[in-house]
Amino acid sequence: MCLIIDANMFDGYIKQKDANMQQLKFWVENKSRRVAYSNAGKMKQELARNPEMMEMLFAYRESEKAELFSEEEIKRQEETLQEYGLKSDDEHILALALASGARLLVSEDRALGVDFKAHPIRGKVYKNQNRQRREDLLRECRCPPKKK
Repeated sequence: MCLIIDANMFDGYIKQKDANMQQLKFWVENKSRRVAYSNAGKMKQELARNPEMMEMLFAYRESEKAELFSEEEIKRQEETLQEYGLKSDDEHILALALASGARLLVSEDRALGVDFKAHPIRGKVYKNQNRQRREDLLRECRCPPKKK
């Protein structure tokens, strides 16, 4: 998996409100990048509130641009996060990163960004950086082989 899109960025991603989201969407749709998502707990609720994003993820999944991770996988990973002093209330995103191998998060949530950059994930956050920095993050984004 390459990246995870947090709910606070769904609308911007769908509507491509700025150059950040235009660039990100181009890379997902044209450069062999994949989006990790789940049908578990909080993410399921967030997607239910944004049917456009859910539809887009289903379409991406059909074209192998997204991969769905089960509720069981997410719950198992959430249990491993219990020992860390998390700053955010987004265990589902962190668990998805662990389950998928995604190391790039698209989010404006500062507390989640701190947790995502820390052990055990040690990921990076795609946000409003300069154009070159965004391109570097997307280039570094490696997609592990798809799980069978």
